[in-house]
Amino acid sequence: MSVPVMYSILVTVCLIFVKISEYYRRNRRLSDFFWYLTVTILILVMGLRAPGVGVDDLNYLNMYNLANNVGITDYYQIKNTEIGYYFLNRIVGLLFNNYQVLIFIVSFVIVFFNMEALRYRNSGKYLTFSVFIFLCISYLYYIGLNRIGIAIAIISYSYKFIIEGNNKKFVYFVLIASTFHYSSLIVLFLLFEKKEDSITRVVIKNFFYIFIGFLSI
Repeated sequence: MSVPVMYSILVTVCLIFVKISEYYRRNRRLSDFFWYLTVTILILVMGLRAPGVGVDDLNYLNMYNLANNVGITDYYQIKNTEIGYYFLNRIVGLLFNNYQVLIFIVSFVIVFFNMEALRYRNSGKYLTFSVFIFLCISYLYYIGLNRIGIAIAIISYSYKFIIEGNNKKFVYFVLIASTFHYSSLIVLFLLFEKKEDSITRVVIKNFFYIFIGFLSI
């Protein structure tokens, strides 16, 4: 079976589960069951892939091996990696000594936080369509792009704190994201959005900030 066919089956199954979750949203337990079943499937598919499948997997494998074989001073004479990602490599190396565990952790963060962000912003309508867009555009893109994937996932999730008026927590999450990709700091400009901005303007701004972030990859 070809990869496109297998991925089409994955997308179809996940969208069916999301639609069921959306349909039964008044039954919280049933809705959560199908939602987190979908999230789990996506995490497993991304997290259990063989090293080298992702677009930049081999480079990240090299970072992992280097981080766990030389001291931090020697590492930064060779690499210029954000401190959060460096310590994630070190922690996984010390506790598990297995690069596959790092892939799984990164996949968990990327899928879980992006999916939770989608659910928060689309509770009640358009959830299935939003997940479809995520699977068709973002999900495959993030495979092998560990640092920017983690950063964008955290930022996507943290945007809800601006909506809720909790700016301090938003800043806290953005600072965490910046330890995985420095370009995350640019989204702090979202703090200056006016409350009366239309949804369209907000969406356009968000895409602009994310696009600027991609330029620094």
